[in-house]
Amino acid sequence: MWLAIIFCLMPQVIFPALDIRVKNVARTYSLEHEGESYLFDKLFELVETKVQNEESYKRELASRTGALQTSISQHMSKEEEQVTILYTVLVIFSAYAYFSH
Repeated sequence: MWLAIIFCLMPQVIFPALDIRVKNVARTYSLEHEGESYLFDKLFELVETKVQNEESYKRELASRTGALQTSISQHMSKEEEQVTILYTVLVIFSAYAYFSH
């Protein structure tokens, strides 16, 4: 339940709070999410195509999955470094507010 709450609060609370500490980071994250969405779309397009040349298909599939893996790994590493402290503060604050009533 806590995780669902945090994910809901991410765009409304976490990113604006992070944007105060790191200028334009919320916009950067949005652009990265858009880029990852594009990479997923391209991967799904490839998966849905009819295979004309199996060797070429395998290379393209490896290339697209590699690009997606790299993008997500870099993004998650950066997000983990920058956002984890805010998650921790939010969870502690929320738990304190919940248990003090």
